[in-house]
Amino acid sequence: VDGDTRQAPPEPESPAPVQEPTMGSDASGTDDDDYDPWDWIDEEELDAHARMHMLGFTEFEEKLFYSRSRGINQYVAKRLIVNGDDEEFALLAQTTGSTLTDIRRPRPTSELRFWTGEVLDIRATVVPVLGTDCAVGKRTTSRFLWEACNAAGLKTEMIYTGQTGWMQGYNHGFIFDATPNDFVSGELERVILECERESAPDLILIEGQGSLRNPSGPCGSEFILSGHARGVILQHDPARRYFVDQEELGMRVPRVEDEIELIRMFGVETIAVTLNGQGWPEGKMMRYQSTLRDRLHIPVVRPIEEGVAELIPILRSLIAI
Repeated sequence: VDGDTRQAPPEPESPAPVQEPTMGSDASGTDDDDYDPWDWIDEEELDAHARMHMLGFTEFEEKLFYSRSRGINQYVAKRLIVNGDDEEFALLAQTTGSTLTDIRRPRPTSELRFWTGEVLDIRATVVPVLGTDCAVGKRTTSRFLWEACNAAGLKTEMIYTGQTGWMQGYNHGFIFDATPNDFVSGELERVILECERESAPDLILIEGQGSLRNPSGPCGSEFILSGHARGVILQHDPARRYFVDQEELGMRVPRVEDEIELIRMFGVETIAVTLNGQGWPEGKMMRYQSTLRDRLHIPVVRPIEEGVAELIPILRSLIAI
């Protein structure tokens, strides 16, 4: 909305060492469906608290309000905008000193920007890590590459594009799917320009989101076109036959060769394929890896099992172009 004065969360100043979850898992690192972050709350006391205040909050907001009244700072990454501007929440901040940061809240509209083409003149080489589906390990592979490149003396930064990357403390990024669509390309350009200006890397990796052909979350062309990509690394889970949550519709994940051809139609080459090997036994995965490498004639690696050192020379050669 024009005139919006809401503040975006502060971007972390430096990357923090973290323990990566397994590929494609939730950021919490647990797949336990019974996990409840609110299990410390006394339900009877919560009900009494809600009756006393009669605030009309959702159940989630009521739990936030209750825990904040106990002086607990909160970082919210749910796909909703928390009513943190409510006067009751504001009063809590004054009386308890607690804070609520909704990290998916967009920057004020007045601060968002359109794409201008300035990214075409940057010195750094941009390489997105895309995937053939969502939750296949794009962020994990991006981090492995970020670490390996810097360890090899190749100055590299990673652009986060989701809330998990924000929480993990990377220097630069924005939350792609919380950004109004009109401004996605411009905000991507903004963080790339900021990255080059403040960090002066040789290589900028972009954490991909969704996939080019997943109908419930199509994404990737923005990173190639608006990010002025020089090449793409493609993450794939060969054990996955259908797009996540589209199994009943029979919507199949495309063949790697077909996805590479689609990427080529956007004007860039796929320089390597990285595999999420958690769905198959190791022997079967290794045979698939060998066969795929022979078919594609580009590197095919399993980052968790093998690391990504094999890709460093290829990335160096892109920078030298």
